[in-house]
Amino acid sequence: MQDIMPASPSPPADSAAPVAPPAPARPQISTDVITAPPPVGSATIVALIQSLVQEGVLTQDRASALIRQARDEAATAARAPDVVASLAPRPGPISPLAGNAPPPAGAPQQPAQTASAEPPSIRVPYIPQIVRNQIKTEIEQELQQKALAAAPPEATPQWATRFHFYGDFRTRYEWDLFDPRNSDSFINFAAINSGPPFDLQNSAGLLPPTLDTTDDRERARIRLRLGLNVDITNKFTAGIRLASGNTTNPVTTNQNLGTTLNKNNLLIDRAFLQYRPFEGASFWVGRFPNPWLYTDLVWDEDINFDGAAGQFQTNINKDFRVIATGGAFPIETSAFNFPDNSLNKVKSRDKWLYAGQLGVDWQANRDYTIKFGAAYYHFDSIEGKLSSPCLAAVAAASCDTDNSRPGFQQQGNTLFAIRDLLPVDPSKPPDQQPLFQYFGLASNFQELNVTTQVDVNFTPLHLIFDGDFVINLGFNKNRIEALHPVNNRGPITASDPLGPYQGGNIGFQARLTFGYPVLLNRWDWNVFAAYRYLQSDSVVDAFTDSDFHLGGTNAKGYIVGAGLGVAQGVNLSARWLSASEVSGLPYTVDVVLVDVNASF
Repeated sequence: MQDIMPASPSPPADSAAPVAPPAPARPQISTDVITAPPPVGSATIVALIQSLVQEGVLTQDRASALIRQARDEAATAARAPDVVASLAPRPGPISPLAGNAPPPAGAPQQPAQTASAEPPSIRVPYIPQIVRNQIKTEIEQELQQKALAAAPPEATPQWATRFHFYGDFRTRYEWDLFDPRNSDSFINFAAINSGPPFDLQNSAGLLPPTLDTTDDRERARIRLRLGLNVDITNKFTAGIRLASGNTTNPVTTNQNLGTTLNKNNLLIDRAFLQYRPFEGASFWVGRFPNPWLYTDLVWDEDINFDGAAGQFQTNINKDFRVIATGGAFPIETSAFNFPDNSLNKVKSRDKWLYAGQLGVDWQANRDYTIKFGAAYYHFDSIEGKLSSPCLAAVAAASCDTDNSRPGFQQQGNTLFAIRDLLPVDPSKPPDQQPLFQYFGLASNFQELNVTTQVDVNFTPLHLIFDGDFVINLGFNKNRIEALHPVNNRGPITASDPLGPYQGGNIGFQARLTFGYPVLLNRWDWNVFAAYRYLQSDSVVDAFTDSDFHLGGTNAKGYIVGAGLGVAQGVNLSARWLSASEVSGLPYTVDVVLVDVNASF
């Protein structure tokens, strides 16, 4: 690169005046010098500060001061090229003090500088664009931090304190391991009841849908739940929670991975209004969390309740509290136009749950806490009903009690055929008549449930015993046998080609947990073991645990597991659930669950 320097004109050779030395050359700044960074996004910073004012985080006076500061810093950065240029010496007035005055008379003449002399150069290192961008970002972040630090705590908008967000995420790997001695003849009644009726004569040559009880399965699953509670006033709270899952299964929010990389659902899991008229009283309406003291013997942990409920709590003394809870919950509402393909609509047959529970919470001493609850769950019109004589020549035909079949079921409850079918063609024998059939619950359900928990505190560890017992007071074995149930039957004998009915109405569970009750922090841990025995009609199979025996009733076996916190709000857990049938055909399955859980 060639440096260019200005030269002073030489006087004429015949001039008698002393020759003044040429003015010192002005050093030339090399052309590879880059100017200082441009002004730092002042428009962006001003917009940010104004946004903080609108949100109430900053006052207008403080914001104005920050804007002035940002613009001053930007202006200083913009003047950087002039500052760099000012480093070069400039020609000034002729003065002895400046060192540019002509020498006195008689002084030896200094040789004039030639135009080819090299002046000194000032070089400023090149600043890459990425570095300038980083400087800009750091300044913007510093201004944001200053703005937030300057805001007093009370500057947070009052409305924002009324919103409370929460959520959790779980990823799971599951193994379903079947005993090779299992029967392969378990009819999937849930599939039949949720679709068109099945022809029991099998005139089309097709087998009914069946359950997999012989081939092991594996599946990866996830669960996501996002919740928000809003304090409307000091007495009213609105709540909503979104969750993964589907609209056909109330006892799980799991979704399988491996669906051709497709997207998953996010549904309304809760939507309720809570009213607290005075201390110790709460009322809910809408779709809200389980209000009972319970275990998964009766209610799956993912169950939420539709309807209305109320709860009252009162302290007898500082250590003894009494809790009373009650509510009414619609289980299934009849289809508005049932049956669709008939001019004669059938009267509604809505299914309801009416329930109440009385409980106590007793701090026996500093180290012992005892909880106890006795609940009664009365299910109204949930059982199946035999139809009036019905002619169903095709699958699309309807009978008047088709809406008494369960809208959702797992497995285990005793079932019977609810259609009283007439011969389609009287000229043909009965075994050649089509039998398009649905199935309903054979038992009434009036469940008496007693739940207790004893918590021994070793600080920080706990030893917790959970006990649960349930009996279905609506169970009537003779009535069920008269309906000719199609499942839960014993071995076939010569006198009974279907096998004797073996259903029951009792269930119980005992569980022992040692360690931290809740895994909140790193290295929190617990281990647990449980035994469960649940006869076929002790509880409604639709709403009990969906993991043990792959869901439902008519199951017995044990559960072991452990959990470990790996970070605050993150833990690992593993469970092994081994279960077999209580009565009926052989059916044993081990379910192994490995979970990663995160809550926030």
